[in-house]
Amino acid sequence: MNIAIDGLHALVMLRALRTGKVSGGLPTQRIGLLPPDPSPRKRWTRTAINLGPFENLIAYDNGHPLLTACPSKGSRIRMAGVICAVLERGLPAKSFVPLVGGISIPCPELLFLEMDRYMGPLPQLMLGLELCGNFSRDPKEPLSGDAHLHIAPATTAEKVRAYAAEAGLRGHDQSRLLAECLADNAWSPGEALVAAWAALPFTELGYGLGPIRLNERVEAEGDLSSFAAKGSRVPDILLAGTTIGINYDGEGHLDLDKIVSAASALGSSPGNSHMALELDQATEAVREKYVDDRRRDRELGAAGYTVFAATKEDLYQEGALERLMGQCLVALRSAGIEGLEPQIRTISSKAVTRLRRSMLDEVLPGRGHAGHLI
Repeated sequence: MNIAIDGLHALVMLRALRTGKVSGGLPTQRIGLLPPDPSPRKRWTRTAINLGPFENLIAYDNGHPLLTACPSKGSRIRMAGVICAVLERGLPAKSFVPLVGGISIPCPELLFLEMDRYMGPLPQLMLGLELCGNFSRDPKEPLSGDAHLHIAPATTAEKVRAYAAEAGLRGHDQSRLLAECLADNAWSPGEALVAAWAALPFTELGYGLGPIRLNERVEAEGDLSSFAAKGSRVPDILLAGTTIGINYDGEGHLDLDKIVSAASALGSSPGNSHMALELDQATEAVREKYVDDRRRDRELGAAGYTVFAATKEDLYQEGALERLMGQCLVALRSAGIEGLEPQIRTISSKAVTRLRRSMLDEVLPGRGHAGHLI
């Protein structure tokens, strides 16, 4: 069997490989788009399509067809419950990745390019940062809040831009615009969301504060090296090619839940020395993290960096993200960045604020709809 899975179903497969839901990782080999072939069966039927380890991740029927691709009209799969996109013109060579059992999916660069068919600008830019970053969302529940961290990127921002420039595929104007906003090295979904909002072009209701740089290490040099607690610090997001940026401190940044849990256990068993020790250790760990954060802020400030702290509440509370971005805009203007007046004016626009709130809610865990990110 040869079958190329395309579109949102291919994204599910890629995430399954990156998160380890399906073992083996994302292969590095690239191949061309092969004609569909049901061998050893003579024709395409439901039983001829064997998705192997991905079977439990992808459900399809006549109402929700399986998305596939082929190189010519004559090679299309013709059966109920399958849509076959013809990619015969403008496709760069070796644009697919072979998986198992004759299955292939688009390479990450092509997959990003295709996603403007399914996603608005904000979720697509978030996906691009995910593909170029060190995390992956869950394949079946991308807005569950769960993510697999500390993994290798699927591609790079430069590779996506180069592929978009080479591809002669018609359309995809949104993808080409967003490719220019991408950056490597996002470490988490929350960080990617804040970065995407900052970098999203103003024409797409973003703040247009790109180019962004993510998790670049700042060395303590010169006199600062004598007074720094650590030899280097890593601001999460730097904006507009400046030393002004944002650190995203997510819900688990300070493990307060562990303190609450330990205190509750000790309250149920007063005098238990083991539980008292656990509470002391949890409290000490949170305090150490807090102290290190403040030292980080001081050392970045001494090195000439202005880095604002963003929290989960800034994403969920009404108006909080607008205020944060407004503070960034004012700081950038004070640093000599010109042309920011339109962005600053929109923050006081109730109509724009409502539209931005709606866009943000669509991609927030607990509020959003999974269809926007799978």
